[in-house]
Amino acid sequence: MQKWEYLFLTVFRVGDVWKVGIINGKELQKWHQGTSLYDFVNERGEEGWELVSVNFAPIFTDLAHVDSEDYRLVMKRPKA
Repeated sequence: MQKWEYLFLTVFRVGDVWKVGIINGKELQKWHQGTSLYDFVNERGEEGWELVSVNFAPIFTDLAHVDSEDYRLVMKRPKA
């Protein structure tokens, strides 16, 4: 039976660019200065990862305004 391994990503907007800030629950050091989401996902694709899910995850204030927004992504690849 095929087994899978997963990456759980949280991405944030930095100016006009989206960047990966958290991988599998661990915040990346200096992620604000890291590669763009586009480049990150394409680099993982070269390693055999496939993007399988994207969810928008806004955080609302008491007045129902969006205070911050991020996306949650899931990638998977066959386990070796």
